[in-house]
Amino acid sequence: MTSGALIFAIQKSIASAIFALRKKVEDIRKDIIAFAKTQSSRARSTNDHANGESMALIKCSECGTEISDSAAACVKCGAPIEVARRQARDSNLTTVLPSASGNKKKGAGLALALCVALVGFVVILIELSSHDNSNVAAPSVAASASMPDASTSVQPGPTVAAASAAEARAASEAASASEAEAEEAARHNYTTEQEGEYGYQSAISDDDRRQGIAAKPLMMVRYRGVIDGRTTIDQQASDGGVMRVDCKEPCDFLRLRLMVGGQTIHTETLPNDPQTLGGEMMDDARNGKLKVYGAK
Repeated sequence: MTSGALIFAIQKSIASAIFALRKKVEDIRKDIIAFAKTQSSRARSTNDHANGESMALIKCSECGTEISDSAAACVKCGAPIEVARRQARDSNLTTVLPSASGNKKKGAGLALALCVALVGFVVILIELSSHDNSNVAAPSVAASASMPDASTSVQPGPTVAAASAAEARAASEAASASEAEAEEAARHNYTTEQEGEYGYQSAISDDDRRQGIAAKPLMMVRYRGVIDGRTTIDQQASDGGVMRVDCKEPCDFLRLRLMVGGQTIHTETLPNDPQTLGGEMMDDARNGKLKVYGAK
């Protein structure tokens, strides 16, 4: 039997016990009422007896001498007998009625104690079920008393459903973030890579189109890494010269140098436009898309 089914069975038993307890309390109440009526009848009989239906001996309230309850005054001290008669009647009533009252209080106290104990047990059981079976909603005592079909399924509570939805959203967001990172890692601006050099495609201008130029040769460059704090890219010329493009963080400007034999022949500084060929090269270099030329 699963934990949920065990709790369900226990709560069903509790509901039956509460029903039986209510019936028992009602029976006790009826017994108390019947007992009170009986004692009241006895009290009335005692009162009638004290009023003279039969003769009895009573004690004088003044001297304590036993005299007839029908006498008008004490034969010894002369005290009126009406006072003694009333005291005797009151004494009889107080000895009869408290018995019924005490039994009633005792029965009510017992019923109250049983109710408190059962309520405490139910509270403890529900608390345990919330820890041991947190993903199952505990059926109520009223539902248990109605004896539902055993095939009834238990639905998850609102707190568990909300937690599951939050976990699903977090997992979906994590998956989307991973996909975005993978796409970013795969994205680059170069068209091809050949023997450590990267080829970039120059854009076709309107003048090129008017001249019938449909495509231009790729610009092959070599990434040199960071030299003297500047990200550096070289383009080798056929005559042995080098066109070097470099920038220093945050790379708002690009420095172009024409170098021959290691000597700088000409220098220009241009804004770093991400839409230009130089901007695309620097974007790849600064984001780790290019490997240093000659590095293994």
